[in-house]
Amino acid sequence: EYLSAWDDEDARFLARKRARFPNHKPFFDALLIDHEGYVILHTGETEGDLSVYHVFTPGGDFVNAVKMPDVRGSAIFVDGVVYNIERHDGESDPTVHRYRVR
Repeated sequence: EYLSAWDDEDARFLARKRARFPNHKPFFDALLIDHEGYVILHTGETEGDLSVYHVFTPGGDFVNAVKMPDVRGSAIFVDGVVYNIERHDGESDPTVHRYRVR
């Protein structure tokens, strides 16, 4: 649908002809690692205002699916706490939020 919106005269026509979309999409779109080596995958799924993450042990065993606000790649994990930079509607400056992980 996205590509069909372009006209043949559009400068992006060559890009459209060369574009390839895989049949299968990746399971996750971001990877985070906490201070203990746990792997946290952002799945792209949401539940309400929260994003769904899958958590794996440092050895690769699945632990649980968790819901929390979008965590940026710049987030810092320390002793069960996530420090995350967030920008909210109507605010000009970002703020740092702290979330306890249980």
